[in-house]
Amino acid sequence: MTDLVSELIDKDGQKAFARTREIASASEFSDEYYGYLDIFAYLLSHKKSYIRTRAFILCCS
Repeated sequence: MTDLVSELIDKDGQKAFARTREIASASEFSDEYYGYLDIFAYLLSHKKSYIRTRAFILCCS
């Protein structure tokens, strides 16, 4: 599991959502995280709804 994924599924929800916002903001100006789209899509089927929500936000970004 990559560091990015572990940050997104971190048990500390505030920390994980802060990272999600950071990635989403960066994605407005760069395609730096485009290579992770498959991982974000995979997380859409995670058992926890918070993680699915983060993944959805990132897929949309």
